[in-house]
Amino acid sequence: MTNKVAIIECFNNSQSAKKGNSTIAHIRNNKIIAKYLGCEYFITEADLFCASVNTWDTLLFTNSSAFADHKDIKRILENNKSARKIFITNDYKTNPHSELGKYEYEVIGNFRPKKNNKRKHYFLNLNALMAKTPLKQTEKKFDCVYWGACREDRIPYFQKYLQKGIYLSTTQKAQPNFIKAECT
Repeated sequence: MTNKVAIIECFNNSQSAKKGNSTIAHIRNNKIIAKYLGCEYFITEADLFCASVNTWDTLLFTNSSAFADHKDIKRILENNKSARKIFITNDYKTNPHSELGKYEYEVIGNFRPKKNNKRKHYFLNLNALMAKTPLKQTEKKFDCVYWGACREDRIPYFQKYLQKGIYLSTTQKAQPNFIKAECT
């Protein structure tokens, strides 16, 4: 008997992501996982409706599922009460959809669980999934680049290491946080 698995995502630029044109790590990871498991990958709002009218043995909720419409996630969960529920995330600062929080669920995370964690937690370096496919070789423009978010608990390290000679690549939204921490 096969295990019917669905990956539940919801992303604001979901049409582009569905076509495989996303640079966002968790979307690329989930696409790889969906292909590997041979499961359904629901990424657009229209997809979520389709997911809600089916029954699944396992539901994998991703980082972006937290931003999905409550009624869609609620309907998926209500129609799949006996399904195994898993929150899969490559970012220790994200939380699952509040509707998922009403159910028992497990976590597959790119980080070790906190000591007070009461959920079953599997540590897996999800970002290594993308490393299996080599990137196209390009001419090196910079010696060293940090790419990522500005996390409060990382600021002392940023202040120490993000100095002259290290280039910073981040979102426009995160730039003021690095500037305020004097890391540029």
